Amino acid sequence: KLFSLKKKQLGLLISTTFNNDYIFEPDALNSILKRDGTNQKYYVRESYQYITSFSNLLTLSYKSSAYNSLSYNLIYLVSGLDEYDEAKGRNYDGEILHYNSGFYESHQLFNNQLSGKHKLTEKTGLKWAAGYAVAKSDVPDVRIIALIDYDNDGDSWNYYRRNAQETKRMFMELSENEFTGKANIEIKFNNNSQLIFGTQGRYKIRNFDAFFYYYNIDGITDISTTPVDAPLLINDQNFSEGGIKINNGSAYQNKYDAYLFIIAGFVNYIRTYSDKFTIDIGLRSEWANMKVDGRYSGGFIRENALKSKEWFKS
Repeated sequence: KLFSLKKKQLGLLISTTFNNDYIFEPDALNSILKRDGTNQKYYVRESYQYITSFSNLLTLSYKSSAYNSLSYNLIYLVSGLDEYDEAKGRNYDGEILHYNSGFYESHQLFNNQLSGKHKLTEKTGLKWAAGYAVAKSDVPDVRIIALIDYDNDGDSWNYYRRNAQETKRMFMELSENEFTGKANIEIKFNNNSQLIFGTQGRYKIRNFDAFFYYYNIDGITDISTTPVDAPLLINDQNFSEGGIKINNGSAYQNKYDAYLFIIAGFVNYIRTYSDKFTIDIGLRSEWANMKVDGRYSGGFIRENALKSKEWFKS
């Protein structure tokens, strides 16, 4: 919507959408074949998904003259996925396996920017912009259970433990915060030549945190169950009685914090001689500082840092 206020103009745009979908994917075959065309490994997978999304957009603009204006833009997005999967088939060793996995994930994005364009003098103009953005992704719970059918009858299943990662539980979270800004001044000497110089900056923080619980299920591997009842055996009683333990006595953590800071300055001289011939000479200086602090499985700690200063010619 555009509003006229005497010689000034005010613009407004609002948009909102909401959507949800149910997706069912039955009998999806994942197979690796031998040279003779028979199955070396195969799984038949069924997936149930519930997806939601919510999108919002806001734009405000104010124009006081042909040379002076302000604009504000905002985007807010939210989405979620709730998924449950079942897969049944044979591995490379011919064992009949059944996997249950369920997880939920959510994503959020908030991004807004304020920008302006101004006439300082008859030959000088200013353009600038500043923004802030937040992004979050959260996987509050992932559960994966592996079963094996020793009797090959499809009725009697036991927990399968080939390695430490067959039956596990995970939690993951990611967040980002980012600040951006730029400004440049344009000087027009005449209709054919101008000088542009300015600066740009960016500061970003990213935090990632995840826990992986690898279960030692030796105490319940001899218990016969079904794919439906198998999740019920991972309960407080089996933990307290020692039927289920956390491998190595603790959970594995994967975590890192990353920082990025970039600031740059530039200058450009543009000369137009005709519609087919223009010269653009530029110089840019950029300084960057990046650092990553990580903690990984087994308590391993790593710190990495990178600093650079570069000059670019054009």
